[in-house]
Amino acid sequence: MHQRNQLKLATRAKLPAILNVIPKWRNRLKYGNSVGPTLAQRLQAKRGDPIAVIVSAGKTGARLNRLLRVK
Repeated sequence: MHQRNQLKLATRAKLPAILNVIPKWRNRLKYGNSVGPTLAQRLQAKRGDPIAVIVSAGKTGARLNRLLRVK
């Protein structure tokens, strides 16, 4: 999870600042920090199942899928 969040930070550093505003805002509201969930938060959300955390890491959310028309 730490490496994933470091990758997010490195990627966001390359983007125009305006594109980082909404993800940072959302993450602060949902997770309490601007980067995203911690491993502890993900484990809690997945009822302590590390395999479920790994599986969900590669999936986008339903709302994003609808916006992008992904099936």
